[in-house]
Amino acid sequence: MEASKDAREEVVEAVLRGLVKMQRFDLVEQSWVACAEGGLPTPPHLATVVVKAMCRSQSGGLVTAMGIVSELEVQGIGEWKEVYPVAAQAALRTGRVSLARDLVIRLKGSRDSAPVTTYNYLIKQFGKAGSLQGVFLVLDAMKEAGVEADAETLEFLSNAAVRQIEFVKGAVSVDTLPDPLPEACFAGRSNVGKSSLVNMLSNRKKLAFSSKTPGKTQQFNYFVVNGQDDVGNKFHLVDLPGVGYAKVPVAVRREWVGFLTSYLTQRESLKVLFHLVDSRHGPQKDDLELMKLYAETKCSAAFVVVLTKIDKIDGKVRQSIVDGVRDALVECGCSRDTPILQTSAETKRGRDEVWNYLKLAALASEQEETDDERRNQVEEELRQAAVEAEANRVAGGPKRASSKRAAGGAKKADKKKGKGAIKSGIRREPFNGQELYVKAKSKRGPNQG
Repeated sequence: MEASKDAREEVVEAVLRGLVKMQRFDLVEQSWVACAEGGLPTPPHLATVVVKAMCRSQSGGLVTAMGIVSELEVQGIGEWKEVYPVAAQAALRTGRVSLARDLVIRLKGSRDSAPVTTYNYLIKQFGKAGSLQGVFLVLDAMKEAGVEADAETLEFLSNAAVRQIEFVKGAVSVDTLPDPLPEACFAGRSNVGKSSLVNMLSNRKKLAFSSKTPGKTQQFNYFVVNGQDDVGNKFHLVDLPGVGYAKVPVAVRREWVGFLTSYLTQRESLKVLFHLVDSRHGPQKDDLELMKLYAETKCSAAFVVVLTKIDKIDGKVRQSIVDGVRDALVECGCSRDTPILQTSAETKRGRDEVWNYLKLAALASEQEETDDERRNQVEEELRQAAVEAEANRVAGGPKRASSKRAAGGAKKADKKKGKGAIKSGIRREPFNGQELYVKAKSKRGPNQG
């Protein structure tokens, strides 16, 4: 009598789960394909487990896994969303960056969350692959899923975005500006924390000179990010002179303002202007002048207000300060919807939020892919993966690392505890002139027969 569908499903599930437990990911893929081709039932609720196993396989299981995910998407089965992060990790491990980015885009669209450690791994690997676009896609996915960045997230972000950084020059006029690259500049009153913020964002301690002496920065200090890197994402960070402090001569302040006016009007490579305001005091007279200058010059760069030193007020900015900034923006001709960020160079708070706008400069050199270009690249990477998988199959497949680990662990246990005594339950037995590792029937000490 033919076995019922339920009974066959139970057998298939037992076999697949057993193979997953044994870490025979290559056989998981082969069994799933054989079941599908042979008309055997493949339980949908098991698909997530199977796909995750295939993504961990070294025999090209990613190709089959992506095929299963596509089928599950069509069927509307919800569990497939859980495999996006795992599949993206597998794609990055094998150097398929476009596929990994595509999977993160799908994860972002699903709004499902993964552990913060998973996002951190993806940020780190995208950084190693030189894909800053992938890094920011992960950050967007975290934001939509409501996952809060931790210290490791910020560390990996800074390391991925700022692989190299060095001082270029100090400019004192438009004629002395360096050759243009996409750039972000930081402006505000003296001693508001511009240099400290640049140091925080670049994850460097003494890159930009920070001092309690007002007006120490007296020129446009240019830093080139990733200037010697073949991967790309080259851009400038610009630390502007502080304005409006009484100890700085009036003539010097006027000269700075004139230079800044020309800069905002003529510097087409400027992508974002960060206006730093002390969170303890709110906008002062000089801040209003800076806002007016931005509005009057009709600068094309994005404008972002950054409230600094929130650690000095226990991390809580008074609502009256925020409202005062909004009112000042409107009064000076800027948009009331201008982003207002809260930061602390001491606690690193707000670093990811600032980077969300700093990417306007960091990503400006990356050519944006169209949807068709992205799909074509993903298809090409999957085709290459299929070719590699077939080559592995013909060559007998990759060596099983799990077997090596088991044997190595058993040998170490033999040496430590004595021959025939292995706590893990694995022991050596002679067979046809060779020694095989088999599961022990009972635990024995080194001196027990």
